[in-house]
Amino acid sequence: MRVLVIGRTGQLARALALARAEDSELTFLGRDACDLADPRGIVSALAQHRPDVVVNAAAYTAVDKAQSDEAAARRWSAE
Repeated sequence: MRVLVIGRTGQLARALALARAEDSELTFLGRDACDLADPRGIVSALAQHRPDVVVNAAAYTAVDKAQSDEAAARRWSAE
């Protein structure tokens, strides 16, 4: 099974890498390769990697910055 994990350096991505199943192929993409604020980049990453499953492990974790840059924080939230 091909699994595409969006988010590469966070806690969830690291845990997934450690728990990987023997019969799965995990690919981890950081913001440089798949920016969730860029729909075309997401489509391109999906077309390139052709995953069976996508796991979104990306997160906006700059809590202090979220207060001063609300627009950036909202781009990452599910509304």
